[in-house]
Amino acid sequence: DLRLRSPLLYPAELPGHEMRHTSILYIHRCLAYIGSMQSGEYIVDRLLPELLREVCHELGFHYRAFSDDWVIEITNSGRTRRVIGYKFDNNAAAAASIAQDKAAAYEVFSIYGVPAVPHYLVREAAGTFTVPSRLSEGDVVVKPLMGTGGRGVRRFASSHQAEQHMTETFGEAWAVSPYYAIDREVRIILLDTIPLLSYEKVVSSEHDGMKYFNLGRGATAREFAPDNELRQLAVAAVKALGLRVAAVDCVQLTTGEWLVMEANDGIMMEYYGRMSPTHRQHAIDVYRHIVTAMMKG
Repeated sequence: DLRLRSPLLYPAELPGHEMRHTSILYIHRCLAYIGSMQSGEYIVDRLLPELLREVCHELGFHYRAFSDDWVIEITNSGRTRRVIGYKFDNNAAAAASIAQDKAAAYEVFSIYGVPAVPHYLVREAAGTFTVPSRLSEGDVVVKPLMGTGGRGVRRFASSHQAEQHMTETFGEAWAVSPYYAIDREVRIILLDTIPLLSYEKVVSSEHDGMKYFNLGRGATAREFAPDNELRQLAVAAVKALGLRVAAVDCVQLTTGEWLVMEANDGIMMEYYGRMSPTHRQHAIDVYRHIVTAMMKG
């Protein structure tokens, strides 16, 4: 995505005090970028390869992995499909790319009438960031435009504070949202609009004035059966984006209203699958359905 291509250009031609100020800002951004990379989605001892090996053995598919198990190749009856990271070959590339872009996904949701948490694109212009005027009142939430796991998500009491944070942190594009008081968050994993698994993310604590509903940040998964209205909300999200397989996160506000937070094109169950033998089996069942569909074309 060209929005995210941020070459580390050293400001060599700035005069005097501007040079010193910009150099300090440059170092600050680099350190923040390195920190974000160190806390990225890669898990050294991943559970996914182990689970997919079991699925392929059960189904009689040939399995092999390379690039430190980051790329998995599955073959059956002359047909080969691949998994990279947590992204399966089921989804079209364009649909998956839109889902990864929080602002683009929100625009698609808006066009198709899917109730969703607003995410507005904020890009760097002449070294500064400007939050949309519609968010000038109240708290705002700043997120990396693309990313998962709650990494880099911050709440600010004003748009000015948010702008300062974006200016001092490495990155050329962000997604900015109004702050909502969220009561609960539910994940629904769908394949071809059919729910495979749903669970509520139970938060154990708050950080920096926000609830983080991420399993990787200490939340736990609790069995949850969505009603038809909530299922249809998740289905509307994947239909709008054109995704065959997705993990849709829906949030319920303290007002009782349900909104789509995001639709993830990658199916990561690392933390979920480690919670208990039952959770592990649920993860295997989800991956079995996805792989079976993927190998059918």
